[in-house]
Amino acid sequence: MTVEKAEAMIRQYGTVLQKSIHPAVFQSKKALPCSIAKMKFAIFRYITELYRRDKLKNEQIENMIVAYSHLSFFVDDNLVNPLNVIMLQKDDNSRYSSRLKNDYGSIIHDIVGQKEQLTREIKDFILELRVYVKN
Repeated sequence: MTVEKAEAMIRQYGTVLQKSIHPAVFQSKKALPCSIAKMKFAIFRYITELYRRDKLKNEQIENMIVAYSHLSFFVDDNLVNPLNVIMLQKDDNSRYSSRLKNDYGSIIHDIVGQKEQLTREIKDFILELRVYVKN
């Protein structure tokens, strides 16, 4: 993948991310410009090239960490609405809300774990660049 293609994909992804409004943050995987795996690769490719050119700035690093970790919020179509309803009603203690939270609690727990894993993964990758890219 060329760095230009990676950058174009990241820009498209940024547009999709802007449509996520807290607390209704979940979107369909179909909203992504490509698969999650390809999006991860584009982010890695872009960061690597910026670092290699000595053009990777702290603000870009922070944006890439957020973008990468937010890939966990792109879910299957059938999960988008229930998960967003739960996020919108997270402080609601009604029976309906409680049932939804019970039904989807393990999924939300998994997504939180995924987000934490993705954050660690991208931070580790950026740290490793300092060792390998310029050598």
